[in-house]
Amino acid sequence: MKFLLFIGSLFASSGVLLAQDLTPTATPSPSSSPAASSPVESASPSPTSVELYSLDYDEDADLFFSPGTRNTYTGPVFSKGDNGNLEIKGALKNGKREGFWTEYYDNGIRSQEGAYRDGKEVGDWKYWFETAILESQGSYADGKPIGLWKNFYENGKPESEGVYVDGLMEGTWKFYDEETGVEKDSIYKKGAQVSP
Repeated sequence: MKFLLFIGSLFASSGVLLAQDLTPTATPSPSSSPAASSPVESASPSPTSVELYSLDYDEDADLFFSPGTRNTYTGPVFSKGDNGNLEIKGALKNGKREGFWTEYYDNGIRSQEGAYRDGKEVGDWKYWFETAILESQGSYADGKPIGLWKNFYENGKPESEGVYVDGLMEGTWKFYDEETGVEKDSIYKKGAQVSP
């Protein structure tokens, strides 16, 4: 339910990328199975990648810059955790997140993946628990959740599903009891619950 609440509440020198198109492309549509596609992978950054946190970051503008400059950064980036394992793999374009990004837990399990355009989430996204069980899947447009989203308990059973319109819960949402699987429906209008 934590992800549902998170989503419900919504929820650098410029250079030429080395033969890498960062324009988001169509990603596979989310599967309804929580165990669909294993999120475990042996990941490594591109040889041309720059450590993300070595760049200067302007939090207010949400922009990354080449160190010591006001030149927005363009190119592949990565970050490693304290244990040396990869924690982020992606790219920036004009200082903003662009293209496909993957984030990982310390144990190497993917925690989330999806595409950005101009610094905002677009297309299909997936989120996993640290146990590699699918936690949530759905789509974004311009950084806002849209369409059908499905959420799962850590045991893989369905937790909830429903539709977002312009980032807000809309229509009938189904909620499932973790133990019994019994469904309880609630109706939402522009993000507000209008019936139990």
